[in-house]
Amino acid sequence: MPPHSFIHYWLIPRLANLKALYPGLQIKLRGESELLSFRDNQADIGIRFGTGDYPNLHTEQLMGDAVAVLAPTMLISRLSDVRSESLLQTQLLLEDSTIQPSEPWNTWQPWFREAGVEWHSSLQKLQFSDSSLTLTACAEGLGLCIGRYSIARRLLQDRKVQAIMPWRSHEFAYYLVSHPAEVENPRVMAFKQWLSEEIRNFQMP
Repeated sequence: MPPHSFIHYWLIPRLANLKALYPGLQIKLRGESELLSFRDNQADIGIRFGTGDYPNLHTEQLMGDAVAVLAPTMLISRLSDVRSESLLQTQLLLEDSTIQPSEPWNTWQPWFREAGVEWHSSLQKLQFSDSSLTLTACAEGLGLCIGRYSIARRLLQDRKVQAIMPWRSHEFAYYLVSHPAEVENPRVMAFKQWLSEEIRNFQMP
């Protein structure tokens, strides 16, 4: 039960590797905003993006992440002024409406301060219900977004989007969570072994 954006942009492109390694492993993915019940067998294992505070669950940190302001490459290619301060003031700002106050690095105000641009609440914005929709809209040329490297990497490699400000690390990370009694469950161990190897091959900026 990873977050929807992680499933879409990070996990699905790698699932063929998992099936090749464990062809008999039965997989059911659920992108949920809340933790499912491990006690009631709703899930064997979960991936959460947060601070790691998941009471009564076995928790292992998988990897950190970084964020940056991203712009569509198609937009950059047709503008004469592509300075970050100009783009922030003139382009539509795409937002994930689920961002919490504990995630200031994923809101616009700190980036405006860093660019030396005055923030106005009247700036034109468009909200989406999760970060994968926000990133997709950015890649389609709709406007700027704040993107996590873990889910934006493929779009960056394909030159659909590009960072217009430096990448910044933050306190949130991806965590593997499970019921303490299921830590040695063969299904859990197989998935964790595969996931750890994939993460070792994933280079952060």
